[in-house]
Amino acid sequence: MSTENIKKYIEQNIKFDDDICENITDYTRATDDYVDDIFSQIADNGVDLYWSGLIDWLKEYHNATDYIEQAVKNQGIDSNNFDFMRLIQAGQYEYNFEQLNDNRHEILLLWCLQYCIDNDIELTDEQIDKVDDEIDDYVQCFDDLVEKINEIKGANDDE
Repeated sequence: MSTENIKKYIEQNIKFDDDICENITDYTRATDDYVDDIFSQIADNGVDLYWSGLIDWLKEYHNATDYIEQAVKNQGIDSNNFDFMRLIQAGQYEYNFEQLNDNRHEILLLWCLQYCIDNDIELTDEQIDKVDDEIDDYVQCFDDLVEKINEIKGANDDE
């Protein structure tokens, strides 16, 4: 057996509407990273730095103003030192973070499967389904996911 079935599962079953959700394995180097810290880092790194990108984002997302309003509420934009570009960037961050959280389960599943591939951990199709079924969407740390993988792998190896 190899990890080919895991790669095939990822290709066939994990799809995102937004590219930002596919970046999870680019950011996690240590399993003791906290999920929300990594999501925040991904959301922040997905914010455009130049006007052209920000204007394109405003044009592309018809509800961008909702995220800008949310940013004003959540991030306490300083109205005395107002910067329109920073306001749009804050809205873009809110959008990115929401996309990550809306796709949290699939992102965590992708991380688990990529972890198995990277560490040459072979899983049967049934074990992959069990990992999918047992991922706790409110997991705090990637270590918890590794523990779940080992638990599922160990339970099946004992049978």
